[in-house]
Amino acid sequence: MIDPKTILFFSALTSLLMGLVTLTIWQSHRGKISGMGRLSTASLIYGFGQLVIGLREYINPEVSVVLGNCLVFIGIVHFYLSSCSYREIIPRWKLTFFVSLILLVSQIYLTLWYPSPQLRITFLSWSVAVILALTFHTLIHGTWRNLTSTERFVTSVVAQYGILSLLRGVIVISGRIMINDKMPATPWIILYLTTGYIFLVSINFGTALMIVERLSNRMSQIARIDALSGCLNRLALEEIGATQFNKCRFENRPLSLILLDADRFKALNDNFGHEVGDEAIKIIASNTEKTVAEFNTAYRDFKVARFGGEEFVVVLSDTPLSQALNCRERIRRNLQEHVTQIGKYSVHLTISAGVSSRHDDDEDFSDMMKRADLALYSAKAMGRNCVVSEAEIKHLNPNDALVK
Repeated sequence: MIDPKTILFFSALTSLLMGLVTLTIWQSHRGKISGMGRLSTASLIYGFGQLVIGLREYINPEVSVVLGNCLVFIGIVHFYLSSCSYREIIPRWKLTFFVSLILLVSQIYLTLWYPSPQLRITFLSWSVAVILALTFHTLIHGTWRNLTSTERFVTSVVAQYGILSLLRGVIVISGRIMINDKMPATPWIILYLTTGYIFLVSINFGTALMIVERLSNRMSQIARIDALSGCLNRLALEEIGATQFNKCRFENRPLSLILLDADRFKALNDNFGHEVGDEAIKIIASNTEKTVAEFNTAYRDFKVARFGGEEFVVVLSDTPLSQALNCRERIRRNLQEHVTQIGKYSVHLTISAGVSSRHDDDEDFSDMMKRADLALYSAKAMGRNCVVSEAEIKHLNPNDALVK
């Protein structure tokens, strides 16, 4: 039969190795991975705790029991804190401190003054169950459907480990299994330690993967955002445009886009400097997003992207051309009616825009962009500060749009 001390040492070694690996990852991505620092601390402390428990024959048994159990519990607490960091929510400090205090007092009292392995293990098991319940509540943080597959796996393992700890306390306190400090190789002890080892490995690997996936997703999002305006960049626009175009064509739903351009932007840069030009870009982006969002609830599914330079594109799903024109005109008026203060300069910003919608014979999203580009060119030719739809540009040569 497997020696319980062997399982403890394997568990301790695994936890320490995982702690060192996650610590290395955290140090190489410091400040970018929320929760990884706490996770590495949890693994290291938990591993040291199990190591101390396993060495009870070589050090003072009372010290081994109290220190080892407390370190294991602190490791579980740090795992809970890492889940809070991952979810970016405030831990329940009062409850955590209260449970930790009860555990510390019970371990000392039931080891030194009133030795009772049954009560000591019961308090430890139930304290761990409470912290794991908090961890489960933190990780699920909403509905089960919103969790990724990795988050569901970790959450399930945490729930199972918490239930196991709760049942362990119930079984021990009921007296069905006799417990002593010599840790005999009974089937119950072997089963509990082996199951705990499997849960430990699953939780550590799953949580590390969960955190790294979060980092990867955030880096992907950053790569799709224009740093100056805060809108989507051109790469993201091409992806979203193609997706929306194919979806609306398959479902035979309307799709419109607005291509807008700041009027006389080069003169603005030349007269006031590039810092003022950058602020103007930010103001146009902010005004566009705010106006489209407030114009009508029908436009909640919209995307605003910086196409390049001073050009922006608004993609409006389920929106026919007439409604897109009304929306675009509202954006133009809101910007025109206000004199914008940028630093010490008072700047009057205006925009021109071209609007197009999806046609049944369009091959892809670029066909809509070409017509919107022609409409924008027409708006510039008409004196700027106006909105032109694709229906008004049939007399223009498509090559003219390249000479804006």
